[in-house]
Amino acid sequence: MRRVPRRTSARINNSELWQAVLEGEYTAGEGQKRTVDLRAIVHDGASALNQTSGLLKGIEAHRKVDFVLTLNFVYNTNARYSDIVLPVTTQWERHSYFKGNRDHLVWARKVVEPQYEARDDSWIGAELGRRLGLDPTEMLPSRRPRDRKSTRLNS
Repeated sequence: MRRVPRRTSARINNSELWQAVLEGEYTAGEGQKRTVDLRAIVHDGASALNQTSGLLKGIEAHRKVDFVLTLNFVYNTNARYSDIVLPVTTQWERHSYFKGNRDHLVWARKVVEPQYEARDDSWIGAELGRRLGLDPTEMLPSRRPRDRKSTRLNS
């Protein structure tokens, strides 16, 4: 399998996200402009289209790129403008669900089996990577043999 290429250090501010897709340029620090060629958008549960500024520009950006993928358990605005929507599990369908911030931490056990074709986000990511010829253990540290006891990806 191929190694996962090193990630970019680029960070695009939400306020200019859609503009960066449409015009191929973003601000990389104080007054420093960089070019970028974004060809795909991947949404992972948030609602970027209706929660960031410029909904109409966002829709235009979604129509410009080659591919849009949404991972979510609800059909939201992101999903409406996606090429593919993959259903993910809810926190009630996961073995250990952790969420929190500096004030609180929530831990929950799996209550029900995943409904219909829903899969865990990390499973979907690992499978997509594997099918693209990448090594899932390089993509997800928790999948490395030394970091896990008995988790396996289905073939």
